[in-house]
Amino acid sequence: DAIIRYSVVDTGIGIREEERDKLFKAFDRLDPKRTRTIEGAGLGLAISAYLLRMMGTGLRVESTYNEGSTFYFDLQQEIADDAPLGETWKEAASADAHPAKKAGCAFTAPEIRILLVDDTRLNLEVICGLLEPTQIQIDTAESGMQCLEMFAADSYDLVFLDYRMPQMDGIETLAKIKEQMPERAVCTPIISLTASAVSGEREHMLSAGFTDYLTKPVILADLMAMLLRYLPEEKVRMKEEETEAGVQEDPASGPDQVSLEGIPEALLELPWIDAKEGVEYCGTPDMYLRALAMFAKGIDEKAAFLEDCLAKQDIELFSVKVHALKSSALTVGITKFSGKAKELELAGKANDVVRIREKFPGFIEEYRSLKSVLQDALADAA
Repeated sequence: DAIIRYSVVDTGIGIREEERDKLFKAFDRLDPKRTRTIEGAGLGLAISAYLLRMMGTGLRVESTYNEGSTFYFDLQQEIADDAPLGETWKEAASADAHPAKKAGCAFTAPEIRILLVDDTRLNLEVICGLLEPTQIQIDTAESGMQCLEMFAADSYDLVFLDYRMPQMDGIETLAKIKEQMPERAVCTPIISLTASAVSGEREHMLSAGFTDYLTKPVILADLMAMLLRYLPEEKVRMKEEETEAGVQEDPASGPDQVSLEGIPEALLELPWIDAKEGVEYCGTPDMYLRALAMFAKGIDEKAAFLEDCLAKQDIELFSVKVHALKSSALTVGITKFSGKAKELELAGKANDVVRIREKFPGFIEEYRSLKSVLQDALADAA
């Protein structure tokens, strides 16, 4: 047998200690002033706890009010086979799911031309950096309107189109492409870029007319697998062909070998940033440092823009911009802050202005404080 712990961690409103005893009682709702807009009868946790008691275990909770909660349970289960669990299993499954990752994601396609559309410059730079070894020709656009102009002017083998953009989002842009250039739209794969990895998102994107969708931050293996799936085979030269022609691969440069060479020690010592994760997303230490510098440089402008959105009560634009910040922070390995941005994004989508006003001051103060710390750490790499 094995004892396995299952846990769910959130950055929600948390639970007061004096209310913990009521948490698993049926039809009981905690903190009604703050949960009045949330649907539900108050039965979910009570039923879950009851089912777990029937399975010989129990539901536990650790919580800090205004910061978040962790719900967990330990379950004893019979070992059915010797298949590995944990990170090793995840890596193996990922490699099996993506032949490109197994092969080192190496191919070149200098005849291929793609259009990359995203309103965040950092995302454009990172994806271009990931694709640099493929020799693919890349045009970039930072808005739906610019995308329409460029798609009309040139022919592309594939388009990556960001879903959440201000003024004209990805779905609206796609609809106009299909309306204005139907023949070209039919023969061009148009892939949605979205920072939403929730269940049903792929179906939502496909129903909107996208060919497929790719989550942000973009994972190299997923990006390469997507390209190999939709690019014309005759224009793609795989790594095996290059190896046969005499190009040898360095065995230490595989996709799962993450080098932190050149990353300043001061940056590696910061407890709230995961440089290894950032390098994995950005492809190389050099690209990661460039992305991190861009992130730090844009803090003042983006912080002022968010404040202006709230001052004008433009919650929709606020949600779009904080959504982009969530993705950028995750790309450079600032995961916990990205989670806080996601919380504000969800509040914006729900038009929960009270929640935004409550959380935003601490969020924006933390965001601005990142600039000097990151720039000081990056100075050692200059």
